[in-house]
Amino acid sequence: MKKELFKKSNHGTGLLASVQPYKYTGKELDRETGLDWYDSQARMLDPATGRTTTMDPMCEKYYPMSPYLWCGGNPVNSIDIDGKELRIGGVMSEDAFNQLHTKVSDKNFILEMGKDGLVVYSMANTKLSKNQMRIKEIIEDSAISVYIDATNTYETAEGDYFVAGAFGGNQVDNNDFGKVVKVTAKQTVNPCVLEKADTYTGIGTSLMHEITEAYEGAKISESTKISSPSSNRPNSVYDKAHKKATVQPTIYYRMYDKNGNETKFKDNAKKLEWFVTPYYDSKYETVIQTMP
Repeated sequence: MKKELFKKSNHGTGLLASVQPYKYTGKELDRETGLDWYDSQARMLDPATGRTTTMDPMCEKYYPMSPYLWCGGNPVNSIDIDGKELRIGGVMSEDAFNQLHTKVSDKNFILEMGKDGLVVYSMANTKLSKNQMRIKEIIEDSAISVYIDATNTYETAEGDYFVAGAFGGNQVDNNDFGKVVKVTAKQTVNPCVLEKADTYTGIGTSLMHEITEAYEGAKISESTKISSPSSNRPNSVYDKAHKKATVQPTIYYRMYDKNGNETKFKDNAKKLEWFVTPYYDSKYETVIQTMP
């Protein structure tokens, strides 16, 4: 009788509708079919056997282990987050995540970020916006990890100057048989500049572009099996990735000479100024970054 109540409840109707469905390590206990499996997004766990119902999507990285193990066979000391990665780090990580959350989250699709910067989602139904589908795809892609380095400076870790965001390239890891196991992509962003760039397009527009640019670059490298350097290096896939990413605000720039007068000659330029304008009226503008 108790088992039948579990089958009929599905957390929405019946006698057990009010039972908290999120149990072991925060995973949802799915009782819809009566199998009582835990849903970790990447795969399902059968707690009765201590094994998953499908193979680990990253199993080719761990040949000594069974692909059906949970937490590497050590669930006491380890947890399984979701098997996929979109991670935001850096001193401005919370600011960057808040911009993404503003752009993408609603009552049907909610993003959360853990202390380690890992971004996960939960959803109420399958009717999603284009941006939500793009983020969902990135999080669910088991072969690609995207890392966003949110900084309050105008330089990447390599010392390259950038405006708003910078394509950091990616690293392709192949197994002994030449098959791609994982691609790790990196993008550097300055959330303060991104927010100014979004003045006329809505908060999160620029960050969406940076995230999808990194992901699209990783997909290109996954298909070629060749790692890509950053945007200003030879043989970078940046140009192709940039075109495949979501749209971003158009950024313009001006140059000034030593007397503060605008100039069109780079040799005379002593100051650079980047700005955005609303598409409907170029009389208005917002300066997003200057150098020096």
